[in-house]
Parts: sequence; structure tokens; C-alpha cells
Amino acid sequence: MFSNSKVRNNVKVRWINWAQDATENLVLTEKPEGIFVESTIINHGEKNFTTKYTVTCEPSWKIKTLNLKLVETKEEIKLESDGW
Repeated sequence: MFSNSKVRNNVKVRWINWAQDATENLVLTEKPEGIFVESTIINHGEKNFTTKYTVTCEPSWKIKTLNLKLVETKEEIKLESDGW
């Protein structure tokens, strides 16, 4: 997903929900060829689960791909767009 081109912006974010039983760790990288997001959501509440997702966007932020995977069951959704 990530090429060797120059990184314009790199943001690392961690969220905790209000109940404090779920966290999300997200890395957003902006490069000349587009924006790339990699994230992991971990829920420690009643419904224990871990979800990983990636998003790629054009430089104009039009979404190109979304990949979403539920780690425990290995269920996965992959969506692609031509940018329109």
C-alpha cells in the first residue's frame, strides 16, 4: 500500500470511547499519490472483537479502496471505487 515516495504528513491517533471499553489506533499518511489510512479497533466490552481496516484515497480525498476485516472470524469486506 505504501510506496517509497515522500511523506507529506503522517498522523497517529488513538481514540477511546466514552465507556472506555474500546480503542482505535489509526495512522494516516499523506503522500503525493494519495492518502492512506490503517487502523485497528479493539473492543473489550461485552462484545469482544478486533477490527482492522485500511482506506486509500486520491490526493483530493476521493475514496479508492476500503478493506475491513473482523479478526476473530476472518470475515472481510473489500470495496473499490473509480473515484466517482
